Amino acid sequence: MSERSKIPRQESLMVPPVQNPFVHKLQLTTADKIRIAICSVTLFPLRLIAILIFVIIAWVFALIALTGIKDEGKEPFTGWRRWVRAVPYFYSVRASFFAGGFHRLSYKGKQASSREAPLAVIAPHSSYVDPLAILFALNIPTGVGRIETASTPFFGRISRLF
Repeated sequence: MSERSKIPRQESLMVPPVQNPFVHKLQLTTADKIRIAICSVTLFPLRLIAILIFVIIAWVFALIALTGIKDEGKEPFTGWRRWVRAVPYFYSVRASFFAGGFHRLSYKGKQASSREAPLAVIAPHSSYVDPLAILFALNIPTGVGRIETASTPFFGRISRLF
């Protein structure tokens, strides 16, 4: 070994490596572990029940709004269907996010106006929650998804109303 390799890192002339932003070492105290255990038993089931209730309510509104439409996706919603999508459906989906812990959805930077950027392309998604969270955080009027999502038994109807 050379003399240079024996120099401690703090005293070397080389720039220290950049910390990996994708690695986070979590050091929990005993109080944190107890809090997690208690919340896992009490808070998690309550949140899960609330999410299911709000998702079922959103599904009912989607069922009502899509009833009688022959060519879905060909034309934008108008009249009472637009109101159902904009008010009760939107707030029931937003309430399910709130129950799941997404209390405030925010973004960094300045959002472009519809005139400057009429289309937002955002990818990749790591779960089914990502596109919905993006739609609500950016107040995007509608989303585009693959056709297979629309044929999903329960969530397909919810995705078709978006």
